Amino acid sequence: MSSTKVLPIVAIAGGTGKLGTHITAALLSPQLASSFKEVRLLTSNPASEAAQQFASKGAKSVSVNWTDEATLLKAIKGADVVINSLGGSVSGFPGKNALMRAAIKDGGVKVYFPSEYGIGMGLSFGIELT
Repeated sequence: MSSTKVLPIVAIAGGTGKLGTHITAALLSPQLASSFKEVRLLTSNPASEAAQQFASKGAKSVSVNWTDEATLLKAIKGADVVINSLGGSVSGFPGKNALMRAAIKDGGVKVYFPSEYGIGMGLSFGIELT
């Protein structure tokens, strides 16, 4: 019996930011890149130098408006995993909430990683949505 390995699609919000660049670089590294069908970089500026560098390494840049839930739903459609690495700025909080709502509404997202890495008690965790 032959089995076909299904590779996940991972979407990274804020993947060109301070924390996100490290996550994106790790997922695109030679050690991990073959583990994903697609690494999708959600960014408000796909023309940025960081977004272009990651695109040259195989990431698919998707332009998003962090306050428009419909745009976010379209950007994460088909993703199995959403990693939220948006910063904690005042303008970032509405985007974080909109992204989380979109991930729940999408129905296909299996795992959502929130952006509060290391905040509070220093815990980072994933929320399983299925």
